[in-house]
Amino acid sequence: MTHESTQLAELLKPIMKDSLNMPSEMLLRALGLEVRGEGTATAGVEVVAQTLETMGIRRESYVYADASGLSRRNIISADIFVRALGFMYRQPIFPQFYATMAIAGTDGTLRNRLAGAAVKGNVYAKTGTLTGVSAISGYIRTADGEMLAFSMIANNYISARTAAEDVQNRALQRLAQFSRGR
Repeated sequence: MTHESTQLAELLKPIMKDSLNMPSEMLLRALGLEVRGEGTATAGVEVVAQTLETMGIRRESYVYADASGLSRRNIISADIFVRALGFMYRQPIFPQFYATMAIAGTDGTLRNRLAGAAVKGNVYAKTGTLTGVSAISGYIRTADGEMLAFSMIANNYISARTAAEDVQNRALQRLAQFSRGR
């Protein structure tokens, strides 16, 4: 019997757009099985580390504990996200990768966020939230049409999550209105 899976780009859309944790963890194990012959999280983490190294991101610059992002042991900077996003932008598969992200004011975890004129449909991003943590990383086009990669991570805040998101949303509104000509 042969079973052909859905294309990876299509599998990633609900995982990325809706921030689905269990499929993220299963994908990590599938990576380990496909590349290292071992369907474990440890093997998948090794594949991710090797991939990040090809992007110029050193293993000692982050801690990657799980694929869902639910582990408090995950430690990564906004700079690393921006570097990875910049790398992806230069790859032939960028259009497929870009299409997996939630779209501001339209779908996924951004369905009810960033619905203002300058940002609705203009921010493609992946969000991440835990108690006291709010992150958003992705791409936005400026008023001149320039594509920017961005990442904003708020850690250990004690106010409501909406307060952290409001700061992120206002920053993205400013980026959408930015022009190098002004």
